[in-house]
Amino acid sequence: MKRKLQRISSISFLMILFLCGFIVSVNAQDATFSQYYASPLMLNPALSGSYITPVVGVNYKKQWRDSEYPRDQMHLGVIYPIIPKSGYNGRHLGGVGLSVFDESAGVDKSFNTTSIRVSGSYNVQLDGNGLHQLTFAIQGGIVRKYINMANLFWGEQAKRWASPANYGKTTNEIQNEVPGPDYLNESTTFPVIGAGVMWYHSEKTRRGFIKRSFYGGVAADNLNVPDESLVQDGTKSSLPILLKVHGGALFNTPFEDWQVSPNFLFQYQNSLMQYNLGVYFSYMVSSTKFRDDAKRLVFGGWYRVGDAAIFNVGFETKEFNVGFSYDMNTTYLRYNTNSGGALEVSFAYKFKTKKKRKFATPLM
Repeated sequence: MKRKLQRISSISFLMILFLCGFIVSVNAQDATFSQYYASPLMLNPALSGSYITPVVGVNYKKQWRDSEYPRDQMHLGVIYPIIPKSGYNGRHLGGVGLSVFDESAGVDKSFNTTSIRVSGSYNVQLDGNGLHQLTFAIQGGIVRKYINMANLFWGEQAKRWASPANYGKTTNEIQNEVPGPDYLNESTTFPVIGAGVMWYHSEKTRRGFIKRSFYGGVAADNLNVPDESLVQDGTKSSLPILLKVHGGALFNTPFEDWQVSPNFLFQYQNSLMQYNLGVYFSYMVSSTKFRDDAKRLVFGGWYRVGDAAIFNVGFETKEFNVGFSYDMNTTYLRYNTNSGGALEVSFAYKFKTKKKRKFATPLM
C-alpha cells in the first residue's frame, strides 16, 4: 500500500509540473533549439533575408530520452529569397519563410504544441557593395496546444485507486469509473505575432573571399500577448513576450583552412533569462575555385549558463548542411532524468544558385 501511494505521489507531482508549464506558462520559456542558427525562423524571422538561395531545413530534438517522460521537438523551415530577375539591378530585396513546429511531452506524449508561422523580410543595403545590410521582418501564425485527458490520472481517480475496495483494478478501469475534470478544454488555438531585425557587415579579400563577418539581431515573439488558457471559466493565461538578442562574428585564422566564430544568444521571457555563450570552428576539408563553396567540417560548443553544456559537430557543403549536438545537463535535473541530456540533429538542403553569399553565420 505504501509503495502504491508513493507511486501515486510521484505521478501526481510530475503531472503538476507539466500542467503548470503547459496551462499557465508562468515560469516557462518558449521552445528553442540548441543549434539555434540551424533553425533560423525560430530564432529570428529577419534571418529569412540572409539566404540567397531557397533552403529547406528540418530539426529534431529529443530531451530527457532516458526518463519516463521524454520531450520531442520537430521543426520544418522553408526560406525563399526575393531577388528580382529584372530591375533593382538584381538586388536581394529580402525573403519569405514558412515555419512548422511540433512538440510533445509528458506521459504517453499527452501534452502537444503545434504552430505554423509565415515570415516576410526586407533588406536595406547600407553600402554600394551589398556587404553591409540591415533586415527588417515580421512573422505571424497560429499555435494549437492540446492535452490528451484520457492519458492522465487525476487526484480523484488516484484516491479511488488507493481504496482497499478497489484492489486489483487497473488504472484504466478506474478512469472509466471516475472521469477527469470537466473544467478544462482539451485544446486551445490562438494567433501569434512576432518581428525581428538583423544587421550584417562583411569584409572580403582581394580575391572575393569572406575575410570576416559580423552579425547581430533582435527578435520578439508573442507581441500580441495571446491567451493560452485551457480553463473553461474564462480564466486567462497570457503568453508573455519572448525577447531574443543574438550575434557573433566569423574570422579567418592565420591557418588558411581554419575559421573561428564566437557567438551568443540571450533570451528574456516573464522575468526569466537565458544566456548561451560559445564558439565554433570550421575546417576546410576540400578546396574549390571559390573558397566559400568548399566542404567544411564544423565543430564547437556552447554553455547555456546555469543549465547545460552543448557540444556540436557538423558538415557543410554548397548543397547541404548537417549538424549533430548533445546537451549535457549541469544542474540537479540530471539526477531526475537518469543523466539523460538532449540529442539534436539538423539538416538543410540549399538549392543551386549562381550568386555568391555575402555573409557568413554558423551552419549557414
